[in-house]
Amino acid sequence: MYIYGGKDEHGNTVSDLFMVNLNAPPYTSHPVLSGTQSNNGMVLLKSQHFCEAVCGKLLVFGRYLLPTAQVQSSSQQRLSAAASDSAYGLWMLDLDTLEWERQECDDHFLSGGWNYFTVIQDALRLEKEDPAQVTVNNLFFLGNTDPLRPHGYDHFRDALIINGESLALYDIPPTRQTGHEFGPLLNNPELSDFVIVAADGQELHAHQVILITRWPHFKNLYRSGMMEAQERRMEIAEPYPVVLAFLKYLYSDQLDEMEPWHVVCELLLLSNMYLLHRLKKICCQRLYERHLTIESCIPIFEKAILVDETGLKMLLLDFMFKHYGALLKADVLSHLSPLARQEFISYIPDEAILQVNRLRHHPMGHVSPHAHQLYLKHESAPLAALPATASAPALATSSSTSTTTSAISSLSNASTSSLVSTHSASSTSSSLTTLSNSMIGIQPSSAYLYTSTAITSSSAVTSSTISQPHRPVLTTNSAVQTNDLISI
Repeated sequence: MYIYGGKDEHGNTVSDLFMVNLNAPPYTSHPVLSGTQSNNGMVLLKSQHFCEAVCGKLLVFGRYLLPTAQVQSSSQQRLSAAASDSAYGLWMLDLDTLEWERQECDDHFLSGGWNYFTVIQDALRLEKEDPAQVTVNNLFFLGNTDPLRPHGYDHFRDALIINGESLALYDIPPTRQTGHEFGPLLNNPELSDFVIVAADGQELHAHQVILITRWPHFKNLYRSGMMEAQERRMEIAEPYPVVLAFLKYLYSDQLDEMEPWHVVCELLLLSNMYLLHRLKKICCQRLYERHLTIESCIPIFEKAILVDETGLKMLLLDFMFKHYGALLKADVLSHLSPLARQEFISYIPDEAILQVNRLRHHPMGHVSPHAHQLYLKHESAPLAALPATASAPALATSSSTSTTTSAISSLSNASTSSLVSTHSASSTSSSLTTLSNSMIGIQPSSAYLYTSTAITSSSAVTSSTISQPHRPVLTTNSAVQTNDLISI
């Protein structure tokens, strides 16, 4: 049990963390981290906070002093609160590294008051007797989004749910001990009684008893007496490396640490098809933590859409927005499939801005100081052009057929010195703006796409975002808001 925050002997709000081992009575609190040691700029406001420990992380939600107010003494905190120097925030402490990180979901809490927070666990289990239960942790908030909130208002009128996996909170059961014993039996002809054939014709020797125990699809196939069960031979229309990695998981209950990212991507599709929830979450976590690069983010993003993994999709969008400049230069956005392109565009609000952190010299000369930001507006407002000088390329645009979505930038192989908007769009989505290589020269790789409004899949809090130019804001439709009290 973790105990966080509270008051010291002088009545001041503290942010110390203690741990109590409930398996070793008598119970004694052991200090884990003091507020002075964390040095993260997080200052609690009074005791208005809630804590939850999940997936090796400590989540703390409540009101905090903003950086402009943190220079004041504790005796002035009440005045700071009255002067709107505080805001709601969600912080996450890694219990292994003891490092704090503020989560970029505060856009949802800019309006109204939020008075309760907890974590709701949703178990994913294929069969009742299946011990490999995968849990999805959803962050649940209660409050009132009315900005006026007259006296006597309902403190718990509105609910907000955020998918925990969009914050990389993957709750995966540990590996079974028997996995180390069964692993060497794979593809051993001795005592094997079943053959699985990959798409290229290569065979893998397996054991029916293991496949029946570990693979519900094969169990149903065996019980139904289908031709594969009678012939003891089955074909899987996937490349040999993917089939081998899949069988390795069935035998060892773990994913090989050396599997390349493209194999893990295909395993993600395979696990979704066969309803293997644990393997599916392992693939999501592995792809995000180890294989997320400029080259791999587009294929992973497309796979996340296909298997309906909202959490992974949100993490990919966050990565793509933060590395938007590098994506433009690498010309990877042009490889988006129509479905993925539509999904990507749907998360770009009309107020999206391509924020550039530093200037860069153009090959033809020095770029004007006014040319360090490219604003991406809805087509009803003109795209802000760079100054037409001899040292900076001109900007030209063509009208788009979109009426509902703002345009975003995509890299082109063109070598002209003008920026031309091409690629016509459908009536419900806007076109991708094509950037020429000469324009890319003044956009550093650190450029990111800055969005200033919260995006939710249902009735959302309409609010503006506190400007944080050093870090992009990701508020996505992994958060769902309702106007009814949710019964649990």
